[in-house]
Amino acid sequence: MTKVVILVSRRAGMDQATFSRYWREVHAPIAARMPGIRRYVQNHVVPDPAAEDSVCDGLVELWFDDAAAIQAAFNSP
Repeated sequence: MTKVVILVSRRAGMDQATFSRYWREVHAPIAARMPGIRRYVQNHVVPDPAAEDSVCDGLVELWFDDAAAIQAAFNSP
């Protein structure tokens, strides 16, 4: 099993709540249909009001059987 980890940032001008809702309700079902994906995990950042900026707004874990499955998934429409 191979895991791909990607840091995710929201678009400029998008607030945290809108980003989290879109990522969970719109993007997740699309990502879950990628061929060869075994597991899809979203890790949402809990905003810290005392911090100026976060490094990212989330982290996604994509699990595949092997490198060939990763390649097939990222080459899919």
